[in-house]
This record gives sequence, structure tokens and C-alpha cells, in this order.
Amino acid sequence: MPDFDGAHDGHLSDTRPQGCTDHAPLPPPHSLLALQMMLLLCLSLLFSYSSLAIWLQNLQPLTTPPTTPDKAAAVMTPLSPAPNTGLELCVCLGNFLTSKGIDLTGTKAALMELKLTPDIISKVPVARLCKAMDAVEGHIWKFQIFCKEWSMCLEDKKRRVN
Repeated sequence: MPDFDGAHDGHLSDTRPQGCTDHAPLPPPHSLLALQMMLLLCLSLLFSYSSLAIWLQNLQPLTTPPTTPDKAAAVMTPLSPAPNTGLELCVCLGNFLTSKGIDLTGTKAALMELKLTPDIISKVPVARLCKAMDAVEGHIWKFQIFCKEWSMCLEDKKRRVN
């Protein structure tokens, strides 16, 4: 019986092709030439990418580092003119209705009687406003936050005009 690892003629062969025997075997991938070619390709890609990065960096140098915008600046930007003096509370209540869908416009007289204007409403205790405005606590909390932002926007509008 012939040896399983040998050729059929009884002689051992140095190399045996794997797979299909019609073609010559491919050179091993770890040959020196293949390694040199891969190294040259990697170096040329590295050089071209680093050259591109240097070119792009020199194209538009940064004069100042990027900054994160202030949260207060993004809250409300002045788009409309400031209301006339004495109408701030009425306009604020109308804007609150438009913005939040909560109608507190009927409380204008009570707020005016107590001389509460949008710039100080955020400083009044919630329980006092609930009683004076006959409104629920959640609506008052939202109204206080809105008044604070609205007043900051109003001050910004006044500064820009002057």
C-alpha cells in the first residue's frame, strides 16, 4: 500500500500543491518582496495623509478657540420691539398664553393692585401668587420661570435701543 503522504510512484515530493492541481501554487504572502511592497504602500499613505492634514491646518488657522454659546443668550432672542412703559404686564401675560397655552390674563388686575411686574414676579413666593391670582401651583411655577426669561429679554431689548 502506498504511503498516504507520498506520491503514487513511491517517491516523496518536496512540495505538494493544495487545492486544484492544474495551477502553480501562489508564492507565500510573507515573502520579502510582498512585505516591502506593503511597507512602501503604508508609508506613502501615511505621508500623503499627514501632508494633507498639514495643508488643511495651514489653510484656515484658528485665531480664537471655539467657544460654547451661553445658555442665557439662547433662551430668548429679541425679535419684537419692547412694549411701551406700563404695558409690560399685559404683554407678558399675552406672551405667556401664546407660548405655554395657559391663560392667566384674567389675573392682570390682581397683579397690578399688588404692583407686581414681570421683573419681580419670579421673586414672589409661589403660595402668595397662587392666592393672589387664584391659580394652581404648577401654572404659577411656569409663569415665574417665563417672567424671569421674559424680563431678561426685555432688558436686552432696552439695552439695544439705547
